[in-house]
Amino acid sequence: MLKNYIKMSLIGFFVIIIFTVNNVLATTSNYGLMPSEPNAEHPEWLVYDIYAGETIQTKVNVINSEEDTEVSLRLFFVDRLQEKLKTENFLLENEGDNKDTIGAWGSVASEIIKLSPDETKTLSVTINIPEDVKPGEYSGALVAKLVPTDTNDSNGNASLSINTQVGLRTFVNVLKPLPKTIEETNSFNYLGMRLMIIIILIAIGIAIGRFIGMKSKKK
Repeated sequence: MLKNYIKMSLIGFFVIIIFTVNNVLATTSNYGLMPSEPNAEHPEWLVYDIYAGETIQTKVNVINSEEDTEVSLRLFFVDRLQEKLKTENFLLENEGDNKDTIGAWGSVASEIIKLSPDETKTLSVTINIPEDVKPGEYSGALVAKLVPTDTNDSNGNASLSINTQVGLRTFVNVLKPLPKTIEETNSFNYLGMRLMIIIILIAIGIAIGRFIGMKSKKK
């Protein structure tokens, strides 16, 4: 009985240690993402006002702050979860979930990037807004996910591998289409008037031709 109690206590102790390590590492990861061309109001996010059918071309800094560790990161866009659930917290879809907005529109020049210790690389990012998107605000994130390393050490012993990720919030405000300007309206009216005059002249020419033809037959 006592042996079983001690055994269960030890198992519980190690489970607590594992979950504690997971939580600490997940919240203190030394890699991240920052806009290379920051927005003046929100320099830590990707924020854009754009019309449907247009494309955003920008760059993002991928940072490894570790002084002695090389990291490999996988980068991808995901949608914001609460756009479907209508919640206030900034929750994100999982990598494998269906992508309808930011997750589907965004792409990166390289999906896998390796960073040496204390290295920063600049990555090109593209967000294509479809032509049929309704005006409104859309949000998601560019995610950098740590590529898992080998879970065995040099002696073949199992080691703890933490799968963490960070996200760069992305906000896109799709604007309402611009109304036609006075110049565009006048230009359209001018072209319509010219077309009408041409049609009238052609009709007059045909009528004159028929009239002349009828007089010739009478003679």
